Amino acid sequence: MEQTLRRQFAADGIDHTRVTFERFADARYVGQGYELRIAISDRPLNKGNVQHMVDAFHRQHEAEYGHCFVSSPIELVNIRITGIGPTQKIQHLVPPTGRSLHEARVKTDQCVFRVPNGLKTFETVFYHREKLPIGQVVNGPALILQPDSMTVVPPACRVQADEHGNLIITSGGAE
Repeated sequence: MEQTLRRQFAADGIDHTRVTFERFADARYVGQGYELRIAISDRPLNKGNVQHMVDAFHRQHEAEYGHCFVSSPIELVNIRITGIGPTQKIQHLVPPTGRSLHEARVKTDQCVFRVPNGLKTFETVFYHREKLPIGQVVNGPALILQPDSMTVVPPACRVQADEHGNLIITSGGAE
């Protein structure tokens, strides 16, 4: 699991020296229907590490429920690892700067939308969000593209970019 997370952090451009991992197990006494989450070591398992986890489970069970059963077997239900890495701050929305829908248009293609009584194919216009002119109405269906997401404007809806960079979608546009 850790190697999978390391590969994903690397693919996302996050410096591996700034990544940390937290490891947990959901544990319970055999036969119980509820678990407690305990921290587990990042070192290879050995008798000492396992005993440390068992002792931690007993302590946590006693703290939570007022008792523990040191002679009862413990089972691990889930093992989890969480990778933590720094990311860039989310930037404020930048108001669109386009002058015309023609300038914002990327392409037109066929897309399928759910409509009453099933699915229907519509000619759909794709636009760059940052190039939409402020206040210009775009009738759906349309797809508004930006680097981190895409806004879907279904048939029978319309969208407008406001002066703050928000996209306002309203029902009742052209279908």
